Amino acid sequence: MSLFHKQIVNWGLYNALAQVLLKLASPGVPDIYQGQEFWDFSLVDPDNRRPVDFNIRQELLSGLEDAVGQNDESLVALARELANNPRDPKLKLFVTWRMLQFRRLYADLFLRGEYLPLSVEGTAAMHLCAFVRRWPPAGNEKSQIAVAAAPRWIAQLMKSATEIPPTSPPVGPSVWRDTSIELKELGQFSLRNLFTGQTYKANEARLPAAEIFADFPVALLFHAE
Repeated sequence: MSLFHKQIVNWGLYNALAQVLLKLASPGVPDIYQGQEFWDFSLVDPDNRRPVDFNIRQELLSGLEDAVGQNDESLVALARELANNPRDPKLKLFVTWRMLQFRRLYADLFLRGEYLPLSVEGTAAMHLCAFVRRWPPAGNEKSQIAVAAAPRWIAQLMKSATEIPPTSPPVGPSVWRDTSIELKELGQFSLRNLFTGQTYKANEARLPAAEIFADFPVALLFHAE
C-alpha cells in the first residue's frame, strides 16, 4: 500500500459512508447491489451475478444486533467503535441495516413524504449536506420527520488529513466548531439519532453539528408523534 493510499483511504471511506446515508434517505427507491453491504474495492461496477458470501454477512449482522443490545449505551458504544475503524466492513453494514429497518418502520415517510433541503451556517457549512423528509406535510397535528445529515469534502475539513494513517474520524467540536443546521421551518421538538440513540433539542431552531456528529460521522435524526 503506497503512502498516498494510506493517507486518503480513510477519507474515501467516510465519504462513501455519507453516500450510503444520502442514498437511503433521499426520495426514490434505493438501489443496493446484491452483496454490497460491505466495502467493495473492485475497479469495475458491482455485478449481481457474482457469488455472495451470505454466511459472513449474516454472522456480522447478528454480531451488530447483539452489540446494540437493549439500551442506548450499547448503541452509542458500538457507533463510536465503528466510527474509529472505517475500514471495518461492519461500518457500512451498520448504516445500511439501521436505515433499511427505519425505512420499513416508517414506510409512508419515505414513499410519500416531502423533501426539504436545509440551510447550514457556520465555519464548516460548506462541508455539510442536510435535508428533511416529512410526512404528513406541514399543517398536520401529527408528523413524522427525519433529518439526514452527511459530511462532504472530509479531507479538507480535517486538520489531520495529512497524517499517515489518519488518527481520528470527522467528529466532535474540534472539527465542526460553530456549524449548525437551520430548522426554522420545522418548529421546536426533540430528535433522536438513529445511529447512536442520543437525543437533541433544537436550540433556537438550530442543531449544532458538533452535537449530532459527536460520536458518529453521519446522522439520521427522527421525530415521530
